[in-house]
Amino acid sequence: MYLAQLHHKLAVGADHQEDLLTSNALGVWRYLPNYRGLKELLNTAVTESGEPIAIPNSYEVVSVDFWPALEVGDGRSIETDVLVTLESPNEGRWLVIVEVKYKSPKSSDPTNRGPVEDQLGKQLLALRFLRDTSTGDRYSVIYLTEHSSVPRREIIESLTELSTKIGIDASLDLGWIPWAFAARELDAVYGEFSDAPWLQNLVSDSSRILSQSGIRWFDGIKPFGRLNIQNYWSFCK
Repeated sequence: MYLAQLHHKLAVGADHQEDLLTSNALGVWRYLPNYRGLKELLNTAVTESGEPIAIPNSYEVVSVDFWPALEVGDGRSIETDVLVTLESPNEGRWLVIVEVKYKSPKSSDPTNRGPVEDQLGKQLLALRFLRDTSTGDRYSVIYLTEHSSVPRREIIESLTELSTKIGIDASLDLGWIPWAFAARELDAVYGEFSDAPWLQNLVSDSSRILSQSGIRWFDGIKPFGRLNIQNYWSFCK
């Protein structure tokens, strides 16, 4: 699948481009030892107000599931993109849904009446229900998009519907990460597998897929060598 996408052999419609990117660019973490770099990526998430969603060092990633179906708690169920489970010896579990978007809006928006309909809001309810009925002490939903800054309007409308309809303040539970940070983390872990070229190939292919989609990490302008200023300008009389 990696190679077919890299060499443009897949005829994929816009509706499935997002799923393919999720699978090939994020799925690599299922194969890296100890999910190397995934927790670091999650720790770059910030709330609408810019507050970091900091997962303590004692937590480690123990599982990553793609497209699981979760109950919302009111008889409905939803399919999420990625469910990450982290565990800490002393602090229990932390459940994280990563909702992936690539040049597309949320699949459902808030409504004035009835149950919570906003996509991110329903995901928060699903994690809340999962925590209360089975396992997990903390939970977060992370919105992964191509935006260059926090998509405040989309996040605020999700939080507002939750607050208005069922009185939940989820402002510290809903965060955002730009796709560029995923590219940065893949670049960072690549060098850690110098003794495992097959893992480097996996990471490299994932990075190339992101790059083909226009997702890159910009780490500044490389410094020039010393310039001979006389070759570039001179005073005129």
